[in-house]
This record gives sequence, C-alpha cells and structure tokens, in this order.
Amino acid sequence: MGDPAVKETEALEVQRPEHSLMRPVVSPGHLVEVHKEVATLIANALERGRDYGTIPGAGDKPTLLKPGAERLSIAFGTFPRYSIVASEIDHDRETEWIKRKKKWRNREFDGWEEERGSSLGLYRYVVRCELVRRADGAIVGDGLGSASTLESKYIDRPRDCENTVLKMAEKRALVAAVLNAFGLSDRFTQDVEDGDGHEDPQSSGRQAKGGKSGSKKPAGRRDEGPTPDQVALIDEWIARDDLPEKLRGWLRTRLADQALTRELAAGIIEKTRRDYPATREQEAQPVEGEPPPMDDSDAPEPGSRG
Repeated sequence: MGDPAVKETEALEVQRPEHSLMRPVVSPGHLVEVHKEVATLIANALERGRDYGTIPGAGDKPTLLKPGAERLSIAFGTFPRYSIVASEIDHDRETEWIKRKKKWRNREFDGWEEERGSSLGLYRYVVRCELVRRADGAIVGDGLGSASTLESKYIDRPRDCENTVLKMAEKRALVAAVLNAFGLSDRFTQDVEDGDGHEDPQSSGRQAKGGKSGSKKPAGRRDEGPTPDQVALIDEWIARDDLPEKLRGWLRTRLADQALTRELAAGIIEKTRRDYPATREQEAQPVEGEPPPMDDSDAPEPGSRG
C-alpha cells in the first residue's frame, strides 16, 4: 500500500518548478584550461596581417579578418551557413547624397570640403551566419551582419556594388558568429567601420544618417594614419572574389601594419589601380598638402619613411 504521506511528498516534488537561475555547466578549472587552449591556437595558427591586425585609427585591439574567422571556424570543427534575413533591392531608387571630408593646407586642417551628387539603385542585405558543427550538424552559434549601398563608400556607385555589399554582409556576419560562439570578443574587435575622424559624421545619403567619429590625431602630423575611405577601399579589394591571392595577401599585410600612413596608403591604392585595372576607379585621393602617390615599380614597405 505504501505511506500516503510519502506519496504526497513525492507528488509535490514532481510538481515543484525548477529553480529559475542558471548554473555553470563546466568547472572554473576546465574553463581556464579551454581559454589557454584558445590562446595557444591563436598564437600558433593565426598570422598577424593575414588573419588579424591592428587597423590604424580603429583602436588598439586587433581586428579579426575574414581569413582568421574562417580558420577559427575550421579549428573548432564548424562550417558557416548563410541565410538572408532581410533585403531591399530597388534598381531605380534615386538617392541624393552629400560627402564631407576634411581639407588640409600645408598639413593643417583647413575646413570641410563638400561633394554632392545623386545615384541610382539601392541594395541592402542583412545576413545571418550560423556556425554548424561538422560532427552532428548542431548549430553552436550565429551572428548577424548588414551592408548597404547607402554607406558612404558605396553611395556614389550603388549599381556596381550589389554583390559587394552582399559579400560584405556575409563577412561581417561570419566574424560576428565566430566572436560570439567562441568567446573571443576580449581578444578581437570585429570591424573598422568607426574611422579616425577624418570624415564628417554627417557624410551620407539623405536616406541614411552618418556614422560615428572616432579618435582624432593632431592635425599636421606626417605619420597620420590612412583615412577611413582608404581603409575601406583596401578592405573592399581584399573581399573581392576575383582578386589574385598574392595581391590579396600583400594588401592584408599592408593594411594590418601599424606603421601604415596616409601617404603610403595612397601609394598602395595607386599601385593596385595601376596593376589591377579591373578595380574601381572611385577611390580616396591623397589629401591636399601630401606628396602625390609614388609611381615606382612597387609601393614602399609601410615601415619606411623615405
């Protein structure tokens, strides 16, 4: 028969809701051990300049680049799976835009230079990247990335950039997923979208409000870093599918070098345009007062000053 009091107690225990607080599923020692393994992986498997790098004007924390995110995904036994969450495509959308950039005279700030224009076409993508474990197909993490031709670096030529903004959204989603899934936000930042203040934050199309302004360096310094437009252009070339791998690696190394100056960035852009004519012609020009791009057979190493 059994004791009725015992049965009543057992029934209450079954009905009792679980505690609302979540508890750790691993011990502190195991967590520390995993973090040490991740640090060893980053030190031995990732290469500065190819997989990550410190971007001038974007802070001191290294930026995780697409190749690094791909290598980390492979190392953790996952592969990326992309899906378009939202999109906006209008081939005939007319957008009036205004770009404002700093002017320099004799290496001193000399006000703002304004450029106005209009363009046809609007392309916007929001992409989700899911990291799928190869062993069992489980989703271990995900991230969102977006890109639009309303961004200042695309707004003057949107019809040429539909595929570019889709690839950029996928890249941003992949990096976000890797940082989220593997807890790497303390080691890497994601992107270089927040520049160093050389562009006016009001620069944008009328349908979008501008970005953020970052830290500013004193005007007139010869070793001033590249402008956000220069960084964005080099980063865009790196993302091109049809770029020769040798040139892609060369650009990654140059972009990640902390000694990269605005003058040297202008020379790199000029060299890439000259050697690879398929690249777009609308890139950032050297600021007023800076020497013109070099025209020798190869751009100088970023550490040189001559």
